[in-house]
Amino acid sequence: TGERYRGDTLLAAGLVEGGRLLDIATGTGLVLRSASRITGPRGLAVGLDPSAGMLAECRARSAAPLLRGRGESLPFRDGAFDMVSLG
Repeated sequence: TGERYRGDTLLAAGLVEGGRLLDIATGTGLVLRSASRITGPRGLAVGLDPSAGMLAECRARSAAPLLRGRGESLPFRDGAFDMVSLG
């Protein structure tokens, strides 16, 4: 299915250029990369994952901001994002 499927799904869910998305459990960043392309330079796509190893893999493939953390304890204020993804 690849990244086209992920991008199409994010668009169908309402992600737009200039939007702000948090990808919880980002892993290798498959969804995050698609989100970054959609949100563009005026938006923000952030990856969050508890695994330092997964974040390192993601960092090798994406320039998006990454944070180590857990979905149960988000380090962001309420309303900081327009959309949250979790896969």
